[in-house]
Amino acid sequence: MQAIRFSFGVLFAFALLLPTLAQDRQAPEPYTLDESIFDVPEGSNVVFYQSLERELQRAFMNLPQDEEAAKELRGKINQAFRDVNRNLAFNCANASDRVADAAFIAYCRALSTDLNITEMKSILEREKANAKPNLGRIARLEEMTILTEITAAGRSEDPNALADVADEMIERALAEPSQGEHYANYVSKFAVYGPDAAERFVRSAEERFNASGDRVLRRIALSLRGKERYAELVGSEMQIEGLTVLGKEFDWSAYRGKVVLVLFFDTTNRKAAEFFQKPLSLFSAYHSAGFEIVGYCADDDPKAVEMFDRRYPYPWTTVSRLLSRNAEDKEYVDLTAFYGFQTLPIAVLIDKDGKVVGTKVTNSQVEEYLFEQFPDVE
Repeated sequence: MQAIRFSFGVLFAFALLLPTLAQDRQAPEPYTLDESIFDVPEGSNVVFYQSLERELQRAFMNLPQDEEAAKELRGKINQAFRDVNRNLAFNCANASDRVADAAFIAYCRALSTDLNITEMKSILEREKANAKPNLGRIARLEEMTILTEITAAGRSEDPNALADVADEMIERALAEPSQGEHYANYVSKFAVYGPDAAERFVRSAEERFNASGDRVLRRIALSLRGKERYAELVGSEMQIEGLTVLGKEFDWSAYRGKVVLVLFFDTTNRKAAEFFQKPLSLFSAYHSAGFEIVGYCADDDPKAVEMFDRRYPYPWTTVSRLLSRNAEDKEYVDLTAFYGFQTLPIAVLIDKDGKVVGTKVTNSQVEEYLFEQFPDVE
């Protein structure tokens, strides 16, 4: 009986709470847009701009159902976001470098979307003129500007627009060779507007860069067809050349008749040491049967190259891209650029006839191939 009274008491208390619970579960008040969020003041502090970003996000999440009204409001929100990012990038004294740089990239991307090349070039000039130029910002903006120029030309009704952009890019690189370092990445962008546009750019750049006599530009010329070479690599012969990390010339002919695994890597990648572990065990098992490994170190840090042999005392020869580039008495091909390797590490497996069996091969694929080639190895 006592238990029954207790149950009725609990139910009675719950019934008293029902109105309160129902009130708490009522729908929240409808969103009311505050138009003042579109008036972004100059030179405020980071807390204010980040708070404003949150309000703009709320506005975006509460767009009206009417399509025309939503489109108009979306335009206002996007413009306000641009203004916030512009201020965080350039006019906010207490913004951290991380916040300012992120806002800089976001603002420049918005300019790129608008094809506002004039403003992008203006910002680039100002960044270069700073007493302490932010090289990271400059590099990103230079790349974005070139891509935007190609896009604008490709969308233009002028049939010569893409050719004009290509010629301008080549002239820039001839005047300042470092400007052409990433040109291989832009070939695919030209190809968006047709293979003829890409081929014209590549052919013209190859001809003029090779004729310039500049080593950097000749290396860039070789890189322009890197993706093509990579796509055709399987079944073809791969040529390895350069100076080793010890400064000696590498002899690729000595590997003829051997199964070779070529490891392209850079030690700045945290997975570099892990990348070598399985190949090392395979080398120990199959080396005496005719299996070789060649490393290709893409490090650009002279200290890293100098310390490589002590940090990674592996029993195979490693070629250094940096030492090969800087060789005074001979010009070597930059293999990562020549074959269009975009990311490292990459492992390439080559058969006894010097033909590539596979690119980006996994450890299990290498192990399986070695088992087939050397069945007598236990």
